[in-house]
Amino acid sequence: MASRVVRRLVGEVPADSIADQLAAAPGPSRFGLWFAVTAVPILSFAVSCVASGALVGRFGNRAGIKEAVQGCAVAAAVGALLSMAQAGWASAVASLVVLVPAGAASGWLGGRIGWGRRPLAERRPR
Repeated sequence: MASRVVRRLVGEVPADSIADQLAAAPGPSRFGLWFAVTAVPILSFAVSCVASGALVGRFGNRAGIKEAVQGCAVAAAVGALLSMAQAGWASAVASLVVLVPAGAASGWLGGRIGWGRRPLAERRPR
C-alpha cells in the first residue's frame, strides 16, 4: 500500500530521488504518505488486538482480560523484532514504544468486550 501511495505522490522515479521528491511535495501530500505508511498499520494492529482480545476474553477457558493484554503485548514485541530484522534497532525501539501501549490497550478493550459477552455462569472473579 505504501509503495502505491509513494508512486501516486511522486510518480515513477528512481529510488534515489524519492526523498528529494517528497521533500518538495506539499504538506497534504506528505501527511497522506505518513498516514498510509504509519497510521494505517498501527490502526490495523490495534483492531486486530481488539478482535483477539475479545476472542480470548469470551472463549478463553481460564484466560481472561489479563491474558488478552499479555498476548497483545507479546505480539507487539514480535513485531518489533521483525522490524529490527528489516530496518535496524532504532526502528525496532520506536515500534516497540508505539506498538506495546497500543496493543496492550486494545487487547484490554477487546478482553473487556469478550468478558462481558461470557455467560454469567462462566465468569469467575479475578
